[in-house]
Amino acid sequence: KITLSELSIEQVSNLLFADYMKMYLPLTKKRKKRIQEITYAGYADNVKFPIEPYFRKKKIRLKDLTAQDIQDFYDVQLDRVKPNTVIHYHAIIRLALCYARKMGYIKENPIEQVEKPEKNRFVGSYYTTDEVNELISITKGTKLEIPVLFACFYGLRRGECVGLRWSAFDFENNTFNINHTIVSTSIDGERVLIEKGSAKTVATLRTMPLSLDIKKRL
Repeated sequence: KITLSELSIEQVSNLLFADYMKMYLPLTKKRKKRIQEITYAGYADNVKFPIEPYFRKKKIRLKDLTAQDIQDFYDVQLDRVKPNTVIHYHAIIRLALCYARKMGYIKENPIEQVEKPEKNRFVGSYYTTDEVNELISITKGTKLEIPVLFACFYGLRRGECVGLRWSAFDFENNTFNINHTIVSTSIDGERVLIEKGSAKTVATLRTMPLSLDIKKRL
């Protein structure tokens, strides 16, 4: 595989934007601010679809890319997905174009004239008491029983439920810590599990009271 560093400035400048995005992608792992594997997986998925196929069809070269081209891409995607998803596309395109400007592949960065979509407000739905009781009832005695209990009673995320370990529990003081997560993602076409020794942010690192009923079940 040829890397960007093996090409001249002019050669990179003349690359199709679709090809440039694919070749830039591995460089996100070498940025000064280290990114997590799951973040890279997200970048890779977004480049694979819809960024690369859309711009490959347009046959736009890196040096010819305009703000309008990017804006048109966002408008097309907004008919398909929510603004928050398009914001993820914006993130990797912005990184790639900022790098291109820094390296001299382009004279001006068109992303600076692009309007990023506004975040859509998430409104979550929730189960009624009867629905929670039914869910607990039908999962009792199965491998889903404990994860369901922690999700229902404590609002734990999927990765937090799966990431719970015995070392997180203090059965003397009836508490447990949320400090480890496991997430499933796709990296280079392979499905992998990623373990993290801490939760997503400082705010998600927390100690919870352990219900006596759940303590008995554990």
